[in-house]
Amino acid sequence: MAYGSKKIGVPPVEGLTKRWELVEEKVITADCQKIDFEGLDGDKDVEYLLTGRIDNKDSGVTSYYWRLNKANQPAGYRAWHLFGYDGTADLHSVGHSDDSIILGADGSSRMAFNVYLFAKTGFRRYWLSSYIRRLAGTYERRAIDIRGELYDETTKYTEIGIFSSTTTGIGAGSIISLFRKRK
Repeated sequence: MAYGSKKIGVPPVEGLTKRWELVEEKVITADCQKIDFEGLDGDKDVEYLLTGRIDNKDSGVTSYYWRLNKANQPAGYRAWHLFGYDGTADLHSVGHSDDSIILGADGSSRMAFNVYLFAKTGFRRYWLSSYIRRLAGTYERRAIDIRGELYDETTKYTEIGIFSSTTTGIGAGSIISLFRKRK
């Protein structure tokens, strides 16, 4: 695998410990296309929070999608995007129902992100994604929010990950942590 992994009990951000418990943190040591957090129980844990920093090493536009139970870009999703940049905002709905996008980046960019997922079966499941990205050039898109819903209410999530549309979209030096809600 292209990443190192460590399981620790205390997250690096002290304020998160009151509501969230760290499941695992992945420190990416070589450019890769996907990462997974395994051995989960979405029904027991109910809520997850992915947080971290991704260094996009690809020179082209890269999108990042849910990778649930090792399915890349699974069907049955819908997303709404809110972009804020250069003092303006733009809201639009993705034009089809099979878009599980959670993050996006232009070439050679770095972004910090938080992605919340309600994972319990038997309910409509939503995700909220917020990220800030800095481009390698002079243009900077300051903040982007995505709200999405998963139409499948029956599949139990035991693995959650991120899949990049490019082979080097998750670059060495990226750090991605998965938290679950404290009981």
